[in-house]
Amino acid sequence: MDCLEQKPDAVSILVGVNDLFGTLNGAGGYDAREYGRILRHILTRIQDSGTRHILVMEPFLFPEPEEYRQLLPLCKEFAVETHRSAQENGALYLPLQKIFARELQQRPAQTLTTDGVHLTSLGHRILADHWLTLMKSS
Repeated sequence: MDCLEQKPDAVSILVGVNDLFGTLNGAGGYDAREYGRILRHILTRIQDSGTRHILVMEPFLFPEPEEYRQLLPLCKEFAVETHRSAQENGALYLPLQKIFARELQQRPAQTLTTDGVHLTSLGHRILADHWLTLMKSS
């Protein structure tokens, strides 16, 4: 079922980094430009539905395990498209890569992520706290 049929007041979007891996290993996926085009289409559809609040979260990747460090520039390309799409559509934007980079200065990555991509309970709590703060400010 399409979530927009429920007429939500708010929609938040977090697109993960799976397309990064698919793009790099030739298994498909989208490059950053195509990703941005699709995201803008989705955001326009949400706006057209009458949803009042849209929050877009930046895709993120932890620099551990070490092999993920080479993916950070590509993740940044996706983040730039995500930010641009949010701005063009008047959506709120949550810069998760920056938030988690600050957290990594205070604690080991293993407390935030199980594998460099997926969050632990603490990682989810940090994301949720920032999400709530930003939504309350809108």
